[in-house]
Amino acid sequence: MRRRRSRRSSTASRRSACSANAGVRLPRSFPPLTSGGSTDRRYRRPVPQTRSVTAGSGEISIYCELPYRDIVASRQGAADAQTASAHTGRGGSSTNTRARSRSPDARRRARDVSVPPERDPGQYAQTDHFQHRLRQQGRYITLPVASDAIRNGQLRWNTSDGWRFAVVRDGVRFVVVVGDTETPSPVLVTGWTEVADWDAAMGSDRWSEADVHTIQLRADLSEHRERQIPGRIRPRVVTRPFAVGGHRVRTRAGDGHVECADCGARFRSKRELCELPCDAR
Repeated sequence: MRRRRSRRSSTASRRSACSANAGVRLPRSFPPLTSGGSTDRRYRRPVPQTRSVTAGSGEISIYCELPYRDIVASRQGAADAQTASAHTGRGGSSTNTRARSRSPDARRRARDVSVPPERDPGQYAQTDHFQHRLRQQGRYITLPVASDAIRNGQLRWNTSDGWRFAVVRDGVRFVVVVGDTETPSPVLVTGWTEVADWDAAMGSDRWSEADVHTIQLRADLSEHRERQIPGRIRPRVVTRPFAVGGHRVRTRAGDGHVECADCGARFRSKRELCELPCDAR
């Protein structure tokens, strides 16, 4: 009996409050929800909310009930506005709030450098620089050699060139540099040769003595580009000229320099070969 009386008294008090403000015109829409009230996510029940509305000469409080879905929608809208503000720096909408999907071609082009390159030689295109190396005298780089290095060679990362394939055949190491992060497809960037085992190279039927000396001399000039190396040039015997920096050079046993076969100039470093143009007579 006590519970029924309390319910009746509360109902009566609400009716009296409404009758006291019967002459007040209320706005069609209420202000945004405040942080009051409670939610019951399990049963999706209406949630009581208290509104403060200014009407006439005073302010009244109105007790109302909103469906739970409307409250969630209101809060979700506030969260979306906050997210948009974080993207744009202001309260407006942002054109970058939705992540754009990348095409398969774009994903292939944007490979990470930490991912090892392909082992299929057929996937690689050739840069102009690599094609020039194929035609140069004394390089000993060919397409079959590059394919062999990609399929069977050791793969290592170098901070200056990137990924390198290297394979040793008959005492000579073939090095092929590839790239596949800045181009639509993998490419052959450059390549060169080094003497890995002098005795094996000199004893091989694949190389002549002039070939081995040429490979070693070219490697020494490239490795010590900035300084003169007469001590490394002197043991070399290269009678067939090869191109370096616009000159075609050769050397004889005991000479501490290389000589251009066209202009006759003498050089002791690769930097000199690259800086001085060939003035062929």
